[in-house]
Amino acid sequence: MSLKVPKVPGLVVLMVLLMLLSNPVTQGKTTPENYLLQRLFECYESNGKQRLVDRYIYNREEFLNFDSDLGQYVAVTELGQPEAEEWNRIPQILQQAREEVNRVCKHNYGLDQKLVLKHLAKPKVSIYPSRAWPLLHPKMLVCHITDFYPRNIEVRWFLNGKEESSKIVSTTLIRNGDWTFQNLVILKIRPQQGDIYTCQVDHLSLDSTISAEWTFSPHKPPETSSKLGSLWSRSY
Repeated sequence: MSLKVPKVPGLVVLMVLLMLLSNPVTQGKTTPENYLLQRLFECYESNGKQRLVDRYIYNREEFLNFDSDLGQYVAVTELGQPEAEEWNRIPQILQQAREEVNRVCKHNYGLDQKLVLKHLAKPKVSIYPSRAWPLLHPKMLVCHITDFYPRNIEVRWFLNGKEESSKIVSTTLIRNGDWTFQNLVILKIRPQQGDIYTCQVDHLSLDSTISAEWTFSPHKPPETSSKLGSLWSRSY
């Protein structure tokens, strides 16, 4: 069985969806009356290099793809074998496929970057102990990062200058409804007198990392729980 897949020259979108329903021209002995044919472009960026994976999908099953890193078509299932062999033999088709990474990925990546840079928003960072525990003996610290865009952000915890890589829980990003995001990154702690905890944040909008500090001092508890954030945290 051979499924003829249309080439789409001049295409500059990330996904093409073709739905062919009850079309007598496309029906044949081995083709069902209703079927779904998809073409999906996936773009990846690493160290300034763009990569394109052009996937062909028939009824939710990928049968053929082109990977710009490989530079040729690869059959994923038996259905894609005839097309892979035929298209790999035709220099014009291969050349067009190899140029798609510049036209589809690099072009759209540039548009995305302009959109991101236009809406950059710097994060605000604060630290406070979880209210689920007694104020004099907190077991969790919350690093609250808010009002940032784009969504990609790096958050690291430090205890007395040494990075803490375990006992960290991060919530899913929360949309603020105005392009910006917020997030809570929680650290489980067993604080000792004088311990200094630091939440460090790195983001595209920042020229350098920013941080907030919290020092454990059981002899100087906050006056009220409502003032926890302002009295027990210091932001930079």
